[in-house]
Amino acid sequence: MKHNIHQLRAAFFDMAHSPFVIFDKDLMFVDINEIALKTIPVTREEVVGKHFLDVFPNADKQRYEAYKEVIKTGIRRDLEEVRLNLPTGDFVFLVKAFRVGEGLGLSALNITNLINTIDNQKKDKIKLKEFNDELTEKNQKLEVFSYAAAHDLKAPLTNLQSLLGILKDESLIVESGYPIYTKIIHVFDIMSSKLNAVNKVIGLKSTIDGKKELLNISDIVDTIKEEVSEEIIDANITFIENYSENSTVNYHKPHLHSILHNLITNAIKYRNPEVKPKILISTSLQNDRTILEITDNGLGVDLKSNPNKLFGLFKRMHTHVEGLGVGLYIVKFIVDSHGGNIKVTSEKNKGTNFKITL
Repeated sequence: MKHNIHQLRAAFFDMAHSPFVIFDKDLMFVDINEIALKTIPVTREEVVGKHFLDVFPNADKQRYEAYKEVIKTGIRRDLEEVRLNLPTGDFVFLVKAFRVGEGLGLSALNITNLINTIDNQKKDKIKLKEFNDELTEKNQKLEVFSYAAAHDLKAPLTNLQSLLGILKDESLIVESGYPIYTKIIHVFDIMSSKLNAVNKVIGLKSTIDGKKELLNISDIVDTIKEEVSEEIIDANITFIENYSENSTVNYHKPHLHSILHNLITNAIKYRNPEVKPKILISTSLQNDRTILEITDNGLGVDLKSNPNKLFGLFKRMHTHVEGLGVGLYIVKFIVDSHGGNIKVTSEKNKGTNFKITL
């Protein structure tokens, strides 16, 4: 039976995928398995009977002393990232040193590929950080340029408005020129509105790090309903609200107001004339985050044809009413900036649902 056990151990020793080496008490090679021979590479005859330092003359002194200590004390040692420069290449091993009889046994796990992968990931991370830093710098420059351009355009637009006013007040426009004059005024109004929208977006970005406070969501909604009370009455809007699960949120007040104002006014603006308009507002708590849902039974949109258009700047899904296509861009920008997310489901003539993680 003992003979069989010795045979099994010998077979395991030679067939193992990891290098195994056995030394005597003086750190002379006693035996070495096949995978270790291929890794070094040497023949068994070239190492058996040789001293550890004869085979590994460049071995780290501390590692060598650690092996001697294991033989002396019998206490096993785990040595991390033992690096060897061998004829077959550079290797990194996790090495376990343990006493075998009066000598030493070493088992090694080749982690070269793992270390190379980690090193490559570190390099990629550094490159990614450099790229992100460069992109951040470019974005900052672009924002400064956008702000300067938007600011500088105000003066000529104001001058243009004054000149157009003089033409009208001084009766310098002939009757046949009024249609063209009216179109110029219309184009001017569009330009002014878009410029104001750009300034609003730029101004919004400068307040992203604004102070947060505990806000009652129903209070913000009530404020907005007062601000647009005429539109609500004219459209005969019914509000259904439920804040029973979670009525407050820690948020920047102007940002929460902007989110709710844009979504509520959109629901009013794009109501379905064939049904009595309803706006449902509710909140809940999931994983310690406030979930805000706003649902309407309005015109809805076809998200399948162009799902990304909904939140684009100056992108509009409906053109039969006035608008610039800025509101939902602002909503998404605010939500993303606070580390939240926004999901939309919608169907033509059946309404839209916005589910926002604040």
